[in-house]
Amino acid sequence: MKKIIISTIIACGLFAISGLAMAEAIIIIPPPPADVEQCKQGGWEYLSYNGILFKNQGDCVSFVATGYTNLPAGPVIE
Repeated sequence: MKKIIISTIIACGLFAISGLAMAEAIIIIPPPPADVEQCKQGGWEYLSYNGILFKNQGDCVSFVATGYTNLPAGPVIE
């Protein structure tokens, strides 16, 4: 399983209200690629589009080359 490294901070907190523990998390979705070069040399692994990760480098390059119309085929960030 690949690790997803997000270049921004993910904040988590734990709060107790009336004896109940509630967890709060902020998940930052990686940005979309601005150009084909960002997809190369493993860059595609750290990019997404609307919460959908890229399946591989070709998926990322295709997304950029088609003017962002060929949507990523990877998993959704939840």
